[in-house]
Amino acid sequence: MEMKLFFEKISTEIENAVKKDINKILKEIGEERVCAIAFVTDSDCIILYLAINTYEYMNKKDHEYIELLQDKLSEEYIKKSKGRFLQYHKMESG
Repeated sequence: MEMKLFFEKISTEIENAVKKDINKILKEIGEERVCAIAFVTDSDCIILYLAINTYEYMNKKDHEYIELLQDKLSEEYIKKSKGRFLQYHKMESG
């Protein structure tokens, strides 16, 4: 019974922390669109954190990697990546 109470308490605390953090993060990202959310922990469940990615951030990182590695990437890969960029902007505008 003692473990049941422990898990009920910790579940409530985690839920409250996630709600607080997600609201803060959503305010920080403004108009960006969320594409992925993950609740991450280590193997001992000592560290917990909430991670959120947006389409805009991922698009920015794609372009940074292309610029950084363009001499090492195939032309086909670069075209595919730029195609994803164009698809994203079509979704955004229409």
